[in-house]
Amino acid sequence: MLRRSCLNHGSSILERELEVEPKATDPTAASQADHDKNARNLAVLCHLFGLLGLIVPPGNVVGPLLIWLFKKEEHPFIEDQGREALNFQITFTIALMASVFLVLVYIGLFLLAILGIVDLILIIMACSAASRGEHYRYPFSIKFLQ
Repeated sequence: MLRRSCLNHGSSILERELEVEPKATDPTAASQADHDKNARNLAVLCHLFGLLGLIVPPGNVVGPLLIWLFKKEEHPFIEDQGREALNFQITFTIALMASVFLVLVYIGLFLLAILGIVDLILIIMACSAASRGEHYRYPFSIKFLQ
């Protein structure tokens, strides 16, 4: 430690102590950074799996569900964002089914197009926030999982 005292300032004497800790190299700091990056990547993947529903209809729910179930114990960020992605995809699936039924009265086609665009925009916003390590909250999402 470095200790400094009795600094002269004009005619008065100021006493100060400045303590400088030596930098310790922590081998777990690098692994913690990798762990956090891994958690962010898995959170992004949870949100991206929402787009899987465009190819395989239940994939938008199954993808985030699998990551959330198997990885939620590893990091609180994965648990939070996986649950958020899953809640949104369940809400989206319910809205999608309602729109399919409304196709019979022709308003469903308009709603399907709006739902697809909104889903894509919100998933991109969620992926972007998760990659920065921010906790993203979907609007219009029913909280099925607390």
